[in-house]
Amino acid sequence: MVYAWAWVELCLALVLLGRGIVLLRTRWAALRAARRARQWHRTAAVLQLRRLQSAPDGRQHRVQVRYRYEWGGQVWLGERIHHCYAPSTERELHKRLFERLQSGLVVAVHLNPEQPEESTLIIGVNRRLTCHALEGMGWLLASAALASHAWAWTQEPVMATEAHLGTAMAVLAAAGLVGVARHAYGRVLGDLARAL
Repeated sequence: MVYAWAWVELCLALVLLGRGIVLLRTRWAALRAARRARQWHRTAAVLQLRRLQSAPDGRQHRVQVRYRYEWGGQVWLGERIHHCYAPSTERELHKRLFERLQSGLVVAVHLNPEQPEESTLIIGVNRRLTCHALEGMGWLLASAALASHAWAWTQEPVMATEAHLGTAMAVLAAAGLVGVARHAYGRVLGDLARAL
């Protein structure tokens, strides 16, 4: 029975490890791209489309935009608001962002001069974006706690008993880190709306 629980915890630890790695990899890549975009050229663009979209289940929301700009004698279309912008459950915050954007509005767009098809409306990184990117660390911490607890199950009973408290504390800390990171994204959406 003890070994069965150890295997269950180990499998759960692997799932959490995978989630943590995916979140860290994608969000840190977006942060690096947002940081690089500060060096890009700025030009005028005309906002052609803005739409507040909801997923079929109504839980996830996002703002879709399309803007047109000229660079190097060619016309380009862009759709990125910010490298770190993504759908979320915060409908009201997406709605505020949507209301700040008006079709036909001339907006500043930042474009990569080496790849002019790559552009974004908003650039830069702040501590809230960094905090949001750290959500993956919470999942990695929870994974490590569960894996060490699974290992403790296979040891002497005294060690397994002591591991319960340590695992519980680590999982609570991980849950706190994940919660803070998710709350930070709500604040990021507000920051994006104010930046426009």
